[in-house]
Amino acid sequence: MDKELLRIAIIATGFIIIVGMVISAYLKDKKAQEDDEDDDFYDDDEFEEVFEDEFEEEFMAPVKNPSVTQTLKNAYAEKVQQRQQVPLHNHAAAKITPEFDEPEKQYEEPVSRPSAAPSIVHFSVITKGNEDFNGVDIFNALEELGLEYGSTKIFERIDEHRFVRFSVACITEPGTFPSEDKEIESFYCPGVSFFMQPDGLDDCVAVFDDYVSTIVLFAQRMDGVVLDHRRQVLTQEMVAAIRKSLEQFSL
Repeated sequence: MDKELLRIAIIATGFIIIVGMVISAYLKDKKAQEDDEDDDFYDDDEFEEVFEDEFEEEFMAPVKNPSVTQTLKNAYAEKVQQRQQVPLHNHAAAKITPEFDEPEKQYEEPVSRPSAAPSIVHFSVITKGNEDFNGVDIFNALEELGLEYGSTKIFERIDEHRFVRFSVACITEPGTFPSEDKEIESFYCPGVSFFMQPDGLDDCVAVFDDYVSTIVLFAQRMDGVVLDHRRQVLTQEMVAAIRKSLEQFSL
């Protein structure tokens, strides 16, 4: 064999061996990378199963087994919703009758019973809504109930001896009512005040009975609300307490 041909054959064989080694190394490296990827990541099915397990464990467990705090919160929310469905009692809408339709007990403040007869008994009648009483209606109602419009520009209950038994004034300053017809028609006020002074009255209990009856009838005529001296809705209990103190005062 020619030396030149032998040398070419040796070189070609070496080149083939080197190429084979490179290809083999490349294939091994690629396989190693695929193995690493398989170790680091789940396939689609495995990933979905793991996610579902973690979701149920983290989010569904509290729903299935609520904590004590959550149970209390749910109970409180339910109670609040029930209370919101119950209409609130409205004192201003309570109808006042001679029998005194009193507000429900749970909304009523404890009555402070007078230990002695008050020097002045003061009740008032106010409007139920936003519209004030008109002067013409006030004059007509009070005159029908037998009260007289006096020189002091307020109404008074006058006895047969021309003594004042009790008086009625406007609830707003200066407390007087207009005297001119044109002024009366345009006059408005949110309420009127009734007041009596037991001192100097020989029959203060009888005057008080007439006083209360007049107030209740005026409130019915004007569709108003009767308030006591505390500006609370007048109750039969308060009337009885004041009357009893006047009885003791007159003894």
